[in-house]
Parts: sequence; structure tokens; C-alpha cells
Amino acid sequence: MKITTLSSKPGFSSTLAWGIGIYLMLALQPFLGIWLIFKKSPTELVYPYLACAMPGVLLMLLISRLRKREVEGIAPERLARDWGMSGALFAVGTVVSVAYSGVSLGFMGRTNILGGTTVSVILSGAIFYAVLHYMVLDRISARDQERE
Repeated sequence: MKITTLSSKPGFSSTLAWGIGIYLMLALQPFLGIWLIFKKSPTELVYPYLACAMPGVLLMLLISRLRKREVEGIAPERLARDWGMSGALFAVGTVVSVAYSGVSLGFMGRTNILGGTTVSVILSGAIFYAVLHYMVLDRISARDQERE
């Protein structure tokens, strides 16, 4: 009989699965509060929950892919651009999902949502891209200076 033991370091896919599961459970908490306080039905909360949870899950998957590409040794400028685009995608997805959830749950009016969402998408996407792009470039240059 073969006895299997758990390694002290779980596999990367195992870590990612646990992280996504914990994130989805934590993302459920505000919707449980909405269900209890505002007496919304569970069917009303399903799509807003999925909309709000997906940007974080996609960001985790993108980060895992970017970490693999960093180990592979792609060009620093390309890595910084990919990190910036991932951050911008997360920011835009979060703004759009919160706007969708607010409208579908009746917390925001449909008439005023377009202008605010448009400005928020443009600003958040640009800011996240710029910040992550330059942070990654600084980190890579600092790491390269340590090696020398």
C-alpha cells in the first residue's frame, strides 16, 4: 500500500484554486448583507455577485500567467506593458461591474450612470496602467542592479 503525503509546498494550481475559492467566499459577504438588509431575493443577487467577483478572479489568473512569463525571462518593457494592461483591465472591469450591480439592484439610476461610468473607466484604466507599468520597470531595474 502506498501512502501519499501532502507536500509542504502545494502545487501552483492548488494555490491558485484555493486563492480563487477564498476570494469568491469573501466577495459573497457584501451580497449577504444586501440580502439581509434590503430583502433582495437570491435570484436578484446572482448576476451582480458574478459581475463583481469576475474581475478579481481574472486578475488572479492574469497574475499567475505574468509570474510564469517573468520566470521565462521576457523583455522588461513587454512585461511592464503586460502588467499595466492587466491592471487596467481589472480597474475597468471593477468599475463596470459595480455600475452594473448598482443599476440592477436599484441603488443607482439608469439615467445618470453613463457619464460617471465613462469618466471612471477612462481614469481608472489610465491610472492603473501607468502605476503598474512604472512600478514593474522600477522593480526590474532594481533587481538587475542587485545582480551586478
